[in-house]
Amino acid sequence: MKQELGVVVVTFNSAAVVGDALQSIDEDVDCIVVDNCSSDESVARAIAHGAQVIRLETNVGFGKACNIGARALTTPFILFLNPDARLRPGALRRLVEAATEHPEWAAVNPKLVTSRGDHYYRRRSLLLPPDANERLRQPPRGRQEVVMISGAALLVRRVVFEELGGFDEKIFMYFEDDDLAVRLRQAGWKLGYVGDAIVEHIGGFSSDPTPELQEFKAYHLMRSTLYATAKHRVEFNRTKRFFTCCFKWAIAACRNATIRKAKYRGFIRALLEV
Repeated sequence: MKQELGVVVVTFNSAAVVGDALQSIDEDVDCIVVDNCSSDESVARAIAHGAQVIRLETNVGFGKACNIGARALTTPFILFLNPDARLRPGALRRLVEAATEHPEWAAVNPKLVTSRGDHYYRRRSLLLPPDANERLRQPPRGRQEVVMISGAALLVRRVVFEELGGFDEKIFMYFEDDDLAVRLRQAGWKLGYVGDAIVEHIGGFSSDPTPELQEFKAYHLMRSTLYATAKHRVEFNRTKRFFTCCFKWAIAACRNATIRKAKYRGFIRALLEV
C-alpha cells in the first residue's frame, strides 16, 4: 500500500478531530499534514500520530494547501482526507483496488456516512447542467461512475492531478472539488464511486464554530461561488442574491441570531466586492 498511496490532510484549528482521522489511516501509508497556520494544537496532534507536517506561515486556503501536500508525495495515488473524516477498515485498499480496475477513473470517492451511519452523497452541483444534477439525485451504489465528487475523502491519480494543475488555487475554499470534477470530465476522464470503501465524515467540525468562523466561511463560500460560476459560465444572479442575503440578515438581526447574522454578513461582504 505504501508504494501505491499517500494521504494528504489539511488542518486549520482542527486539533479536536485530526487525531482520529490520522489514527484511522493504515500504518504502512505515508501521511502528509499541511497546517494552514493553526493557533491550536493541530500540529502537535499530527506529530504525535506520526504524520509528516508541513507548517504554513499563513492560511493559504484548502486547495493550495492540498497542492502543497500532493507535491510532497510520489505515489501513483493520493487521497485527500478531511481532518473530520475517519476511514473504516479496508477503505484505502478498496479505493486503490477499484481505481486500478478502472483506469478511466481519474478521481474516486468512497461511501461517505455521517456519525449516525446515514449515507451522505452529492445531490447537486451549481456547476452541473440540469440533466447531470438529475442523475445526482439517485444515491450511488456499489462501484459505479458518477458525475460529481466530494473533496471530503477523494482519491486521485497523481499524474492526472498534476497534469491539470491540481486544485485551482484561486479558490480559497469550497467549490475546489466541483471545479476539479468539471475539468477532469472536460479532459476526457471519468469519476468513480466505491460503495464498499466507507469513510465516516462528521462534517463541519474541522474547526470550532464561532461567529467569526461562520462569517469567514460564508465569505469564502460566496467568493468561490462567484468565481466558479464565472469561470464555468454558469448563470448566477448576483443582484438577486445580494438582496436576498440582506433580507435574511435583517431577520437574523431581529431575532438576535448571532451565527446567522455572521453567515449573511459574510455573504454580503463578498457580494459587495468588485
